[in-house]
Amino acid sequence: MFLLAVLFMTALLCTLALTPAAAKLGHFFGAIDHPGTRKVHTSARPRTGGIALFATFILLLGLAACTPLIQPWFEVNQGFLFIMAGLALAFAAGLIDDFVHLHCLIKLGLQVISAGLAYFGGLHIDQFYLLPWVDVEFGPLTSFGLTLFWFLLFINAVNLIDGLDGLAGGIIVFAATTMTILLAWRGDMAHAAWFAVISGSCLGFLRYNFHPASVFLGDGGSYFLGYAMAAFAIVAEFKSQMGASLLIPVIGLGVPMLDTIVSPIRRFLLGKGVFSPDSDHIHHRLLRKGLSTRQAIWILYGITLVLCLFSLFLVQLRDARGIFLLLIMGSGFVLFLYQLGYFKQFKNGNLSTWMQDVCYEMGLAQDRRSFVNLQMAICDSPDFPSMWENTVNALEQFEFDLGEMVLYNGSGPDHPGSRFIWTKNGQDYTQIVNMSGNMKLEMPLIDKNNRLLGLLWLIKDMHNTDMSHYTLRRVEHLRRSVVKTVEGLHKQTSQLRRRERTNKGAGIAGGVGTEDKS
Repeated sequence: MFLLAVLFMTALLCTLALTPAAAKLGHFFGAIDHPGTRKVHTSARPRTGGIALFATFILLLGLAACTPLIQPWFEVNQGFLFIMAGLALAFAAGLIDDFVHLHCLIKLGLQVISAGLAYFGGLHIDQFYLLPWVDVEFGPLTSFGLTLFWFLLFINAVNLIDGLDGLAGGIIVFAATTMTILLAWRGDMAHAAWFAVISGSCLGFLRYNFHPASVFLGDGGSYFLGYAMAAFAIVAEFKSQMGASLLIPVIGLGVPMLDTIVSPIRRFLLGKGVFSPDSDHIHHRLLRKGLSTRQAIWILYGITLVLCLFSLFLVQLRDARGIFLLLIMGSGFVLFLYQLGYFKQFKNGNLSTWMQDVCYEMGLAQDRRSFVNLQMAICDSPDFPSMWENTVNALEQFEFDLGEMVLYNGSGPDHPGSRFIWTKNGQDYTQIVNMSGNMKLEMPLIDKNNRLLGLLWLIKDMHNTDMSHYTLRRVEHLRRSVVKTVEGLHKQTSQLRRRERTNKGAGIAGGVGTEDKS
């Protein structure tokens, strides 16, 4: 324990000494985070604090290699070199983004490569054991996918939560300290040393990063911490309790993990880009509740502390009480999200409406499939009367009361060629037209060459029938089907007339030739 305390304090002091230099590098090279609509800070700050954390880690790694008492804890082999290469790549990817702002797909690709290096270095999630009846082993392909997901989850979780001064660093302090205590308690000093270094480094960094911060962690620092927590958690596997060992850092980092999982789902439901940045994370919502930055940070610190204590208690359980406690924690998270307003779009029946929209877009709804058949029937119509008959079938499905279509004879509105009228249940045309409370749609039938082929006029009595959410959308699809069909029928008619003129001309020419010969 004494050596762990020495490592912790040495990491703390190193970060205290190196962070001002890292901040100066940010100012010198222009790695500055300027205020903006998504930013909470009001003045420019360097984004290079992660350099101090990474440099501290490398220095202590070298120090451990030269210290006989600590050297056995840091076994250097080929697998270790792969893991360190992945760690360096993750840090470099984030640091480059702090300077030049890489595209999100490039960053994701570099994260995948760094996680792949760890996998080939021997870090595999190939089993999960929680209770006697929850014991799962994974094949190589599944293990590779889970390991990649594990690293991506940790890296982006720390990155997303780094939106308030001291928030990401403080949460890592709690989570890493929890892992240090638990590993030391089990006598695994070698792996506890890794987390002691991470915990001490982050605590020293908070001297400059806590509100009001003079330097930010940056993507380099958040990627480094996320990768380190993910890698060391797998390295410190407990052969008799692999599942519990993996749950500890996940629960300890519950707030950023929750934000990482909820954010893309939230953006998807709201019709935004899944990877598009926004100012709607958990810490942003706390600020919109009227809390100050410090109050929001202390609340999230408190939640993290409770989760870390919860994880220490959970790992000791060997029966169904563990599942019960996980359910309680999950319910608490759902309640927390509800209080922050994450489910407001599902209030007042909006969830049902959203599900209906999804089913409609996917073509799962029965009336959607039925309408597609009607569209196909319209497009397959052999003539204009058949097309109108199929169009009427669609209007009946939409519960319209009147439909009228005027087709022009190739010369515009001044030369109408055909007129079709339909009224529901044979009602009087004039009475429907003059009735108040009607929805009236006049839709021009314009082809791709911007020619006006005709007009489609529709009336719906809003007193007697409701309009579904998709009526106007389907009416537009109906209009396009009619335009396509009218174009096709006009083309057939033109071809038929040209053929008749050609045949007639050939007949006249043949008759003249016969006369001359006789």
